[in-house]
Amino acid sequence: MSISIENLFHYIQNNENNLVKDFLKNNIDIKDPEGKTALVHSAFCNNLELLNWLIKNAANINIRDNNENSALHFACLQGNLECVKILLENNITIEESDIKKEWKINEWDETLQNMFKQKFIAQMVIRLTNGANEFRDFLETMKNT
Repeated sequence: MSISIENLFHYIQNNENNLVKDFLKNNIDIKDPEGKTALVHSAFCNNLELLNWLIKNAANINIRDNNENSALHFACLQGNLECVKILLENNITIEESDIKKEWKINEWDETLQNMFKQKFIAQMVIRLTNGANEFRDFLETMKNT
């Protein structure tokens, strides 16, 4: 059997990372029919080696599948805490809608819980600050017209 987008998950799950890397060399963010990339599958399968390689090779860490789930969501859902840590350390975006999803955060140790919460709060502060700046600029533009 040769590797294809339809059976990519099988190869990632079985840690056949060299075959996966070779397959992805021309399109690291290729999506399967469900919209999942190798990065999403790696987080789901707890394939740390491949996850790190994908991030190092500029895979889109914030890409979402057809249901708007990210690699972080699948890592959390599976309880793959090392993947969660790697994704958070590499600045994956946490959207407000993500907070409503089942993260199993109560099963995490306190350090990881705090990292997740701090990351989310920091991102919200940045968004609010950017929004305030954009609003101020808009008001200035309106004042000058």
